[in-house]
Amino acid sequence: MKRTLSIPLIVVLAACQPEQQVDETYTGETFGRIAGFVTDIDGNGLDGVQVETQDMVVVTDADGRFALDGILPAEDIVLEYSLDGYAKSYSTTTVMSWETANTNAKLMQVDGYATFDGALGGTIAVEDVSVTFQANGVVDADGNPYTGTVTAAITHVDPYTTELAGAPGDLQALAFDPSGTSKDAVRASQLISYGMVDVTLKGADGEELNVEESSPAAVRMPITNPEGFGEQVRLDAGDRMNTWSFDRERGRWVEEGMGEVSEEDGKLVFDFEATHFSWWNCDQGNPPSCATGRVVDYLGFPVRGAEITCAGRLSTSRTTTDEEGYYVCNVLVGDTVTFSGLTHVAQRNWAKSIPNVFLYGYGSSAADCQPIPTIDIPVCRVTGAVTVENLDSVVDDQRKSNSGDHVSAAFFAPKGDIEYCDNPWDAVPEGQCAVFDTTNASDFFPSSAQTGLFSDSRSVGSYMEVATSRQSYILNQQVLESNKFYEVTVHDTDNSGKLTTDRPDFQGGDALSVSAPGAATDYLGPWSESRLGFVPGDLTWTNPETLTQSRSSSMSLNYSGATNDPRGVLVLGTQASGSEAMMCRFADNGSANVPSSALSQLDSGYGGIGIYHVDDSYAVGPDGMPIRLQMFSGVTTSIDLN
Repeated sequence: MKRTLSIPLIVVLAACQPEQQVDETYTGETFGRIAGFVTDIDGNGLDGVQVETQDMVVVTDADGRFALDGILPAEDIVLEYSLDGYAKSYSTTTVMSWETANTNAKLMQVDGYATFDGALGGTIAVEDVSVTFQANGVVDADGNPYTGTVTAAITHVDPYTTELAGAPGDLQALAFDPSGTSKDAVRASQLISYGMVDVTLKGADGEELNVEESSPAAVRMPITNPEGFGEQVRLDAGDRMNTWSFDRERGRWVEEGMGEVSEEDGKLVFDFEATHFSWWNCDQGNPPSCATGRVVDYLGFPVRGAEITCAGRLSTSRTTTDEEGYYVCNVLVGDTVTFSGLTHVAQRNWAKSIPNVFLYGYGSSAADCQPIPTIDIPVCRVTGAVTVENLDSVVDDQRKSNSGDHVSAAFFAPKGDIEYCDNPWDAVPEGQCAVFDTTNASDFFPSSAQTGLFSDSRSVGSYMEVATSRQSYILNQQVLESNKFYEVTVHDTDNSGKLTTDRPDFQGGDALSVSAPGAATDYLGPWSESRLGFVPGDLTWTNPETLTQSRSSSMSLNYSGATNDPRGVLVLGTQASGSEAMMCRFADNGSANVPSSALSQLDSGYGGIGIYHVDDSYAVGPDGMPIRLQMFSGVTTSIDLN
């Protein structure tokens, strides 16, 4: 009797037989991640930076990378970055649900240090910045006067140099609302900066100190006029300009008061009083306009939680994409801005920019912002595969056939490189065949098409469910060499110990839905898609039989059910005793002619051959990222090659 060989497909694995699961949908708290890199202003990764938010602290690795797990979804989450020898910095992001939001920071080295007696006060200077403290004007965290030696770390930023990258946050601000009656009455503003300074005070034991609000410090710092933007933004000696401090809680510059512009040694300086110390800025606030666009990945799927930087000569703002990959950022009319999107995948940042967009000034709301071309980041975010097989197999010379229907799935951390988005079934052009070694398929297929499991598998719960309009099927979680995957139970034993077979029943045209309870430990929440995909059209053999074929002759495979699908049909052949397999692609016209040049490369003996309609599209996976669909409708039979 001739043997029937199954055709090896992606993510088809041997199963064990656990019981079906009851509804275990995860209903606990939703968590996300924040990840990114911290570098110096030249882009070199900084090791040992403390990154803090939501009462959590992590430390960057040798490359400057960090990841904060267990983040509660919220808008405008402020992260603080600190490292000895560098001025503190801040960034803001938004986490929506079950995702990794991306945010990054650059730290600027402290310009220098100076000391003074807290009880006596006095004037200190580092480079061109000077600060005068009042006697007994320094307090500790509890507001108590500090009378010991105070060390001041001073850092100045010229916003028209690369130093701007080390400034905290961006140039979005909250200005006094003239119609309000209190300091808390604020409105959105976009800043034009002339200079920034950070003064960090510490006591003898390294404890952080500050100045008493009623005893402000007098600060003098250099400022720089932006060039080429007209007299309306130019400052001269005798002018007054607004002061702004960086609010660590809100992640925004907040209007504080006014300062005086003067000239010293032919250069402009700015004098103001600081009632507390964080970063301070000499800025001109302006009502912002806005720009809007979208960020997608290599496959065109929206990238949510991406960091968007909108950087111009005069204005810089940062924001985060929403669940559909859209963003709105504040900008100034007349500025020329570069729009950059970053996302964090496989412990790397992936970026793309739309450079030098002139802003004409549309409006200030998302409905009438200036549209920006889509940012398509070249990153592959495929994070799983669902394989559905709608197969009939001829099993003997009496033309009996068996159903080979099956469904399996696996989920894994995305790899990033776009080669993992390459379609494995495009490896062979239409009308051609290729023979490859099944034991080393990676030599032939793209990396994404390697059979088996990824080592970094992820869970969507103890089971998942795939359903047609007629019936639903439970795919229980399996574990093979510590890797998780999902597969429908096909073989079982009855009460008498007899082996039984109960395969799914898929039919061409079936619409498939999917659900899974979720697994918080893998940041995958409950998953439900009512239209995951459609099973391709059925095929049947015109003459169902097992085949005997000479390897030196061409072979015609005739079938019914042709639809002239532009993707054609796929022919796969295997050989029982060897490791070679054959893949061909032909026009979908009811007949496939396999040339002898392909058959002759297979070893003689028994094998299997099949012809398939294939749907190799993508769907939205459990975490909003794409998963590969591998849907096969086809027929197989045994073949004796001689």
